[in-house]
Order: sequence, then C-alpha cells, then structure tokens
Amino acid sequence: MAIEIPNLDDLSYQQLVDELVRSIPQYSSDWTDFNPSDPGITLLELLSWVSESLLYRANTITDLSYYNYLKLIVGEQSYPPEDKYHTVLLDAVENWPIPQTEEGIADVASKVQAYWTSSNRAIAEVDYMALSVDAYYTEEARQKGVLPDNSINYRQLDLDHLQQLRRIFIDADVQVCSAETVKRIDIIVNTAPDISYTENDFGPPAQQDNQDFQLNVPQMLMAIKNFIVPRRALGTLLQVRQVHYTNIDLMVHIKFSSSSRSELVISAIKRKINQYVSPFYGGRNNNGWPLGDPLVSFDLIRLIGEVDGVEMVDRVLLHSYKPVPTSPGQSSDQQKSVEIVDNKKEMQKLVKVVRAEDIQNPAFSSVIVKELIGTVNTEVVALALNSQSDLQSNNHQTGDGL
Repeated sequence: MAIEIPNLDDLSYQQLVDELVRSIPQYSSDWTDFNPSDPGITLLELLSWVSESLLYRANTITDLSYYNYLKLIVGEQSYPPEDKYHTVLLDAVENWPIPQTEEGIADVASKVQAYWTSSNRAIAEVDYMALSVDAYYTEEARQKGVLPDNSINYRQLDLDHLQQLRRIFIDADVQVCSAETVKRIDIIVNTAPDISYTENDFGPPAQQDNQDFQLNVPQMLMAIKNFIVPRRALGTLLQVRQVHYTNIDLMVHIKFSSSSRSELVISAIKRKINQYVSPFYGGRNNNGWPLGDPLVSFDLIRLIGEVDGVEMVDRVLLHSYKPVPTSPGQSSDQQKSVEIVDNKKEMQKLVKVVRAEDIQNPAFSSVIVKELIGTVNTEVVALALNSQSDLQSNNHQTGDGL
C-alpha cells in the first residue's frame, strides 16, 4: 500500500493574512487598528505574500533530501584508527614519544649562568681583568760591621705567605679618537623679500608662490573626464568644464595701534588675505577655498582684526566687482562697488588693498572668489591722513572713491 503524500502547500495568501491578524491580540492589546491602511497590517501583508510565494517548496523534495536519505540507507563508513589518513588526534597526543635528555633543565640553567659569569669571555657580566692586580714584594738586607760597606749581601727567599699588600695606583691609558668633520646646518635664513622661505624648522618645504607654475587645463579636464566616464551610471550626461574666477578689488580702511610698525602690519594683512582666498590652502578649514563659497564680510573683518597692530577695521569695500562667466552665454559686464562695513567715518591712517592687474592666476583665469575658487594677489599702500577732507582728496586723486 502506497503512502499518501500530504499536501503541505494548502494555505492561500488571504488565509495567511487572516491568521496573522487573528494572532495580534495574543502579543499586544494596544494594537486595535486592523485596517489595510495601518502600517503594521501592510507589513503583515508583505510577509504573507513572501510566505505564499515560497510555500510551494514544502511539497518538493530537494537533492539534499535524497542525499540524506541515501546516507541513512548506506550508513556512515568507519575507518580503523591505524589508517594514516584518519589518526585520532587524542591518541596521537597521548602516545607522543618524549625523548630523554642527558641533562636536566636545572643543570642547563646552572651551566648557562656559570658561562655568563666566567672571566674568559669576550663580553662577561663582570670585568675580571679590571679586578686583577700584579703584586710585587721585595726584601732589603744590609750587613753592618767593621768591613767597609762596599757590597750588599743578599739572599733570595721563597715567600709562602703574603704579609703585606700595598695599594698600587695605575693610571689608565688615554686614547684620543681622530677628529671627524660632519657637515651640519643649524639654521637657514632667507632675507630676500617676497620669497617663500623656511627658517630653522627642517619640516615640509614652504608653500611656493602660486605664480611659479601653470596648470595644463585641457589635459587636466581630459584626465578627469576619462576617470569619471567609466564610472557613471547608464544614461547619465557628463560635462566637465574649466573653473573660472571673479575679479575683485578689495579696499580696507583700518586703524593702527600707536606701537605698531605700518610696513609690518601691511605685510601681514596682505599675507593673510592671500592665504585665506587661496584655492590650495585657504578657506575656513585651510583645505582650499570651497567651490561656490561666497566671500563673506564677517570673515574679512575677523581676518584683518586678528593681525597684530590693528586696532579697528573702519571700512571694507569690494570695488569694481567683475564676475567672470562660468557658462556659455553668461554676461561678464557687471560692475559695482559694495560697501561691506563702515564702522567709523574718522580715521587716522588708510590701508588700501587693491588687486595687481598685471598678475595672472596660476590655475585657470584671474583672482579672487565669489561663486567659485581662486586666489588674490594684492598690493598694500599706507596713506597717513589728518582729517576727513584729506581722505576725500586722496580718494579723488587715486580714483578709488567710496
């Protein structure tokens, strides 16, 4: 009589959902919304759909089931312990042959210690040669009588015991090593102005001026494009274009402290601004100016105020702002002067920071940053002013009026 095979795939999708919903009160009494709009019911429906899709496998007999059934019929084959391919590990460890030694562990340790303390080694624990002393003993004898003391009678005796030991001082030999000249640089000072230098630090080389090199823009753009194209998603359009800069003339009015030197303060301001807007090591985190980050007035005021010798920043101007087009068809004819801050009308000295028109940016186009990245090369001029009228006359003469 054949065995009747039961049907294990006897639950439909709706039956699974109903059974799961009926079991909810057994686990939680707070769940009262059993409508399909409830997120929990949606998850149960998803689980029921997956279960109904896989439940058909309950009626199938897999190859692993056939394999296990054959193992039950044949049984597991046993191998004798003597077989070299099936040696029992425990027996091998218990029957491990331990060869006997001629010397015990304690004897070996004592001999090692004796060898270490022996005096006939090239390197010993104690320098026995320093402890050895050559001792000499002499015996003087004279004969007294009527005979003239023309000669000395003496005899040689063998001494069995040392009756006296005198301390003998032996001067050590003085050895002088030959002189050797080693070339060594203790300090490097570069006094040439306007040149990056390293002074007594022997660290990474100083940042080179951005004007010392030019980038091959077409080759760089092609290399970037060739790197991105194989990694882009299918159907994605790719456009790699050159970065452009914005030309800005920056004018700063500040007050010096009475104890400061104007030329040092001017140089520090110029260096601070150039470093802050550098595309390589500028920005707030000194990681290069971020792409698309605007030039904020608060950062300029804070940057200039940190320079030693600056008492107050009176006025900051962005003069002759000319944005360079970043896409085809964009106009670049816009010009404007923007007054960022005006703290005080009266001032004693004026520091004018303007862009050097004859300096080209090393990376792509021109100088400072508005929409994109860049660097600024500035020229700082200090003008001593006595009154507000002098300030207005100087502005009229230089053509940089406020």
